[in-house]
Amino acid sequence: MLPKRNLTAMTLALGILLAGNAYADPQHGPSYGFGGPGNASDVTRTIDIEMMDNSFNHRAMDIKPGETIRFNIHNNGNVMHEFGIAMPNMHKDRETEMMGMMNMGMMNMEGFNADMMSQNGMMPNRPNSVLVEPGKSAELVWHFEKMDNVEFACNVPGHYEDGMRGPFMFQN
Repeated sequence: MLPKRNLTAMTLALGILLAGNAYADPQHGPSYGFGGPGNASDVTRTIDIEMMDNSFNHRAMDIKPGETIRFNIHNNGNVMHEFGIAMPNMHKDRETEMMGMMNMGMMNMEGFNADMMSQNGMMPNRPNSVLVEPGKSAELVWHFEKMDNVEFACNVPGHYEDGMRGPFMFQN
């Protein structure tokens, strides 16, 4: 077993490594190339997302480049789910990170331990994703830029593979 400080440093380094190629956008915060966190004052549309066990109420979503969308996310399932916006390789990295958090006891299928995550330099949410415990709700505001191959997905281990994902279809 590693000493706690080594485990904390390794976990923090893993989180930084898995954060992806984000860069700063002065108007909308960090950007992932396909978009970044949006400002609530710029929201042009709201989309309600319902998560059931291993499915979303949307199979795909039409998005216009330049739109800032508020996602109202509700977990109507019996287990924890995530709503994440990313490219497929980023979803795979996030799932690996979540498996590590499960193995370390920071989260399980019913929820997450925010105190334990904080002590290890981790946060349950990322700028492009939110974890939502059963029966709870969350919000994510996202500013979209044009890019192919962007998906919404749940990265709780096994859920992506079970089909809990869908594409964003960019419309001009």
